[in-house]
Amino acid sequence: MFDILCHYDTWQLEDFSLRPYKIAGELDFLFNDKRLTGIGKLEFLTASELFINTEYGGLCLCYRAIHGEEDKKF
Repeated sequence: MFDILCHYDTWQLEDFSLRPYKIAGELDFLFNDKRLTGIGKLEFLTASELFINTEYGGLCLCYRAIHGEEDKKF
């Protein structure tokens, strides 16, 4: 799970995109369907909004680790 929290004052970017969603896109590019040594392949499951308080909010990205052949002992 990745929690992305930003102050609401910093959400709006100059290109009319929202900071937490931009960060989520970068994280997804780095981790979705990628194989990590000792963890296996990561698969995106879901995303949900986070409401911390009136100042901070963001997104939670959830991934599932699928263990590969390298984890099996012979």
